[in-house]
Amino acid sequence: MTIDVLMSQLFNFSKPTYFRWKKEGRPIIKLIDQYFKKEDLIEFLETGSISKFELLPDVTQVTDEIKKKLRDTLIRFLGKFDEKDFTFKIENICWAMSEQNEQITLSNLLIFLNTSCHDNCHQELKAIEKIAYTAAISSLSEFEFKIARRYSLL
Repeated sequence: MTIDVLMSQLFNFSKPTYFRWKKEGRPIIKLIDQYFKKEDLIEFLETGSISKFELLPDVTQVTDEIKKKLRDTLIRFLGKFDEKDFTFKIENICWAMSEQNEQITLSNLLIFLNTSCHDNCHQELKAIEKIAYTAAISSLSEFEFKIARRYSLL
């Protein structure tokens, strides 16, 4: 099945309409072209779903697991966990990094957290907090770190 036939079935319009929309650069056509394979569209038209997307974990479940990992590590070091305080302090450090044109990656954040950069970005962190935050952030995988940044957990 060709892509124009797929699109006409998906949108319930004629092939010329698909080609006109594509020529016009309509966002929905760009979205489908960029994120879906031909096989995905065929599967959706045949079954009403795309199985590979059904296998993706719920974002809430993933973010809850990341929060738990951070919370458990910080409780182990500090005896408590204040999510708002932690997020605020990490956001300040990330802001200081961006002010110095540092890319905010897992490894850069860990290095920045443990160097003696400008005192203003570390003034609120006690030595034990630096250790605890380093341990907590180190417990994350690169994927978890990206999710945590994306959903403002860090």
